[in-house]
Amino acid sequence: MSNKSPLNIKIFSAILLVALIFSFFIEKSKTRYSLSSDARKIDNLVSGYLDHISTLGTYLGNKVADNNKSEDLPYINNLFHESMQMQGENDHVIYWSLFSWSNKKNKLMVNTLFGILENPISLNERPYIWRARYDSWKIKLSQPTTSLLNQTPIIPVGIGITNKKGDHLGIIGTGINVKKLAKEIENIITSDNAFILVNQDTISKEDSSNILLSSSNLPRFSSDYNKIPEFIEGHKIWMKDSGSLDKSLSTSRFKFTYFQEVANYPITILVGFNKMQFWDNILITTLKIAALITTLFLVSTLLCREISDEKKLRLKKFFTKKP
Repeated sequence: MSNKSPLNIKIFSAILLVALIFSFFIEKSKTRYSLSSDARKIDNLVSGYLDHISTLGTYLGNKVADNNKSEDLPYINNLFHESMQMQGENDHVIYWSLFSWSNKKNKLMVNTLFGILENPISLNERPYIWRARYDSWKIKLSQPTTSLLNQTPIIPVGIGITNKKGDHLGIIGTGINVKKLAKEIENIITSDNAFILVNQDTISKEDSSNILLSSSNLPRFSSDYNKIPEFIEGHKIWMKDSGSLDKSLSTSRFKFTYFQEVANYPITILVGFNKMQFWDNILITTLKIAALITTLFLVSTLLCREISDEKKLRLKKFFTKKP
């Protein structure tokens, strides 16, 4: 009995080790699939909204530029109100106000909800204003802030408008509601995962935070996270638009290992998994596999014993058989 105990311990330890290894790779594969799936869902959602802003904003910008109406505020105001008929079914959920117009002096002049402003507001502090001014007809974004008109938390978005000569006329702008967009994203991704939307379009290293939006269960990010774009570029395993990173970005609860760039827009999606849940899943899977292997081992042992006992009985009968 004493000789069998160490042997049984070794067998059980080997079973646990095999089960643990299998569990780790199974959970790693499941996690990567979950992260890539969530990244695609976020990509589809965000790019869908930005496509709509880009299409409608470009249409309005062309109307203003082609008709030489950049200073005609009543015309722009009417144009914006007519555009409300072209809103998508979810626009009321995401955009706090469909569109606004800021002139070549970066003054907010017209807004869909407030009409022509009696007291124009300077937008010089919005980083997207300068990006849109010098890189026209493209979506430009700024870090989250509050609307200057009603204090709603938004991600400012703008499209620089030029005439045929390339002269800057102004900017078509809007604001994406931060809380509502975050809620929409959290409703479509795996509950144990978290996300970060990173603005890759920056003017300088002194620019403000690159984080556009993140899961509500993440802590506030410090200024160290301003270097996330450089981190992503430096740790791509393959130079692709999506995939795993060779070094993770970690918080106290989450580990971000998968990225996806949003096509046509300066946004990268980072998706991470809950570290504690990951190891809990490995433990559960390990116990299940160990139980299965142990059961198979015991059944096999019993069958072998029965076969062995049957053979012994046959041999005994054979040798005790009278001639």
